[in-house]
Amino acid sequence: MIKYQIIALTTTALLSVAGCFPKITPMMKMWPIAYYPTRWQVPVETVFVVTKRDTVEGYTKLAGGLPVIPRGVTWELKNVKYFDIESVRYMRLYDYDFNSLFFEFRRLSYGHLYRSLAEDGKAGIYDNYLGLGEWKNRSLLVAPKDTIQLFSWFAFMSHFGNKRPLLLKFIKRRYHVKVRNKNFKTKQDMIRYILDKENASTPASRSSGKLAQR
Repeated sequence: MIKYQIIALTTTALLSVAGCFPKITPMMKMWPIAYYPTRWQVPVETVFVVTKRDTVEGYTKLAGGLPVIPRGVTWELKNVKYFDIESVRYMRLYDYDFNSLFFEFRRLSYGHLYRSLAEDGKAGIYDNYLGLGEWKNRSLLVAPKDTIQLFSWFAFMSHFGNKRPLLLKFIKRRYHVKVRNKNFKTKQDMIRYILDKENASTPASRSSGKLAQR
């Protein structure tokens, strides 16, 4: 049976992107790095980071760069490790602690760290959710023979961030099928449809898939 990893935004993450941050938590008060007032309110998150030379489990505040306080040390400025986001090969951002649900991020061929939205066999759909630096939404389909941008930034903005009509247009164009919006109850159904089509075109890539973490 095919299992999917379909990741939805948590309330905290959504508020962080929108700039409407949650109430100040004890960890936010303890964070040793000073920021401008608006950035100071960005939540402290639990993180697992893998680079070419290092693997670190700890805490981060994504208010500029990727500073990490390793797990088990005191929260002092001298203990902060600074990572260049370009050096990160794999990362997890947890909802709360190391036993909670998490987002997965992978380094793809485009040279950016992408969040995994869904994976099945050798096909997957990703987006650049982190938004560090100058951010423009980019959603990708990564298949055995292709890496395809699902829609343009202009199209994303033209639809006010609504991905359903953009995914529907992609499905029609790529698979030459006559489907309508009513054929899919949710956006996740569209994602499943895309992955099913990709795996059907490459039988050797079929596998049991990846168990969802969220």
